[in-house]
Amino acid sequence: MPSLQSTKAQTRLGLLMLLCVWLSHCPVAVALFLAIPSTVPYLTSQVGSNESDDNEDLCQALCAMLLGVTVLFNDSSV
Repeated sequence: MPSLQSTKAQTRLGLLMLLCVWLSHCPVAVALFLAIPSTVPYLTSQVGSNESDDNEDLCQALCAMLLGVTVLFNDSSV
């Protein structure tokens, strides 16, 4: 049985992957996502964290990818 920490990490990684796919090629979804005030501060804090766990490295990479997706598919309305 997986530990609670492992399950939480898998859930977090799964949600980040879902967001990356959901926002790709959809400026409307990106605008709605960026309209949430805590979105960009949360993602940038995750990218800048100094955790040395493998799951944290993956989380940092997915947060960076998600920020890149929002930049790439932003129609400059937000």
